[in-house]
Amino acid sequence: MMRAAYKGVRVAIIILLGLNKSIPGGGVMIEKKLLLIMVGLVFTMVATTAEAIPAFARKYNTSCSSCHSAMPQLNSRGRSFKEAGYAFPELKGEISISDFLHFDKYFPISAVLVSRPYEKADSGDDEMRAIHEIEVLVAGRFYKNVSGLFELEAEGEDGFHVEMGNAKASYNHSKALNAQIAYSSLLTEDPYDTYSDHRRLGSHHNPFLDQTFGGADNDSKFRKPHQSVSLNGRPMDNLFYSVGYAGVGEDMVGVNPGTYYGRLAVDVTPDIMVGVLGLKGKCEANAGNCLVDRDFSRVGVDAQADIQNFRLMGAYLQAKDDNATATNKDKNDAWYLEGQYMFKENGRAKIVPMIRVDEYEQSDGADQFTELTANLGYYFTENIRGAVEYWDQLDVPAGVVEDNRFTLQINAAF
Repeated sequence: MMRAAYKGVRVAIIILLGLNKSIPGGGVMIEKKLLLIMVGLVFTMVATTAEAIPAFARKYNTSCSSCHSAMPQLNSRGRSFKEAGYAFPELKGEISISDFLHFDKYFPISAVLVSRPYEKADSGDDEMRAIHEIEVLVAGRFYKNVSGLFELEAEGEDGFHVEMGNAKASYNHSKALNAQIAYSSLLTEDPYDTYSDHRRLGSHHNPFLDQTFGGADNDSKFRKPHQSVSLNGRPMDNLFYSVGYAGVGEDMVGVNPGTYYGRLAVDVTPDIMVGVLGLKGKCEANAGNCLVDRDFSRVGVDAQADIQNFRLMGAYLQAKDDNATATNKDKNDAWYLEGQYMFKENGRAKIVPMIRVDEYEQSDGADQFTELTANLGYYFTENIRGAVEYWDQLDVPAGVVEDNRFTLQINAAF
């Protein structure tokens, strides 16, 4: 296991160092090659001179890079914007009907188109998902101190059935106290990206967030939508907290909710965060969410650091779960480490290589997996990104066949 993890880290370092050495001296050559590859994939979608701007940027007449280090990931200003209820308190972007009722000059709607022109897994056939996913989002301030987000999405692998992917509303009482109701992934109120893959750069879901560890149910997966109520805020400028109460994953009506969590994140410096997380939950068979009654808990630590053009982030999690038959309490560990570097042009991200190494356990630590994700993204504009990604299982348990996947993906947000 450790040898596989070392191999993954070594590959990550070699790729990052190789790009760092080659681009400054030959950046124009590499950029031309990337353009030739990507333009062929997107010429039917957009003109390369187009500069489509999503709703928040239109509203405040600013650029996407004001809030994003490399779209869709947030920088410090973007985190403040999110925590304030999708608003810059010092700016006005609304037409005010009254002290309490606001109306945007621009209807706050955006759309995201995801295309995967080519995907090949070692375990499957070639796939051409010209249209992979479509999302429509409405977000912003609806009333004074009240904000929300509503998302409809349709994916090809689900037959393009339209469904609600994300919905939440917040009452922003003050910087220190916000109340949120949501049907979304756990910790959707968190402004950092360490426990969420909503703002991931890669096409492959982070397995750290996609594990139940103790069974096949979706009850404890971080990235699955949960009915939840939470309080969050910053009692001090460098301290973020969140406490919440939730149902189990993918239970749309939240029958017998029993998940409680708390999270603290401290900005040691404006660019370095360390955090802790505690979660305890239950899933009841009589509610139809599990085959048997089972309990689960999570204890985690996480960190994120922005050092010049580098972003480093990662988390470690200890998981305790009743197994699928509730006959044993399984203990499993998981961690990931991700590094990104942003080659910038005119102050915004242009080329962004990303490397992530994931390791997680199942079956009471008996089964161990180590995975590597390498992604190279090119931003045609701030909100149109093409990427090539390679994902590989470096280490799997006995009896499991290793898999890998190569993906071309384009994300366009309007």
